[in-house]
Amino acid sequence: MTKKERADAVFSCFCAYLDDKNYKYGKDESERSIVLQLTGEDFPMTVLFKVEEENERTFVFSKIPFEVQKEKLVDLVMATTYINQVLAVGTFCVDLDNDYCSYESNEIFTGLSGFGEAYAEQVILSAFSAIEKYNDKLFAINKGLMTVKEFAAQL
Repeated sequence: MTKKERADAVFSCFCAYLDDKNYKYGKDESERSIVLQLTGEDFPMTVLFKVEEENERTFVFSKIPFEVQKEKLVDLVMATTYINQVLAVGTFCVDLDNDYCSYESNEIFTGLSGFGEAYAEQVILSAFSAIEKYNDKLFAINKGLMTVKEFAAQL
């Protein structure tokens, strides 16, 4: 299987999974990108899935929907560090220049074949579950409703 064939197969399996689950999403086939918007228990989530042929990876990105308060910057960096120690897939980041938190993940598919629902489900649901689990806690820390110490005690 060539890089292009593998990338096309990954993109197709993502679209097939989302179609099968009746998700509404936007896609750009020429860029092999998908934008999916869901509402969790607290915040709406917009997640970008991009299948990259060159690097043979799926890049996942979601900006958490709040602006980082400068006085809570260190607390958020500490909280994301705690989160990243327990996540099996993906990382939470704090963009210091643009004042936002995000979830990011890279799934390498070099040499793999036979992409199907299980693969798509693993990539998509691992992103959603991590974002849903931690976005409200990061928001609470940002608003001063929770301390990093309280948050760390919950992990």
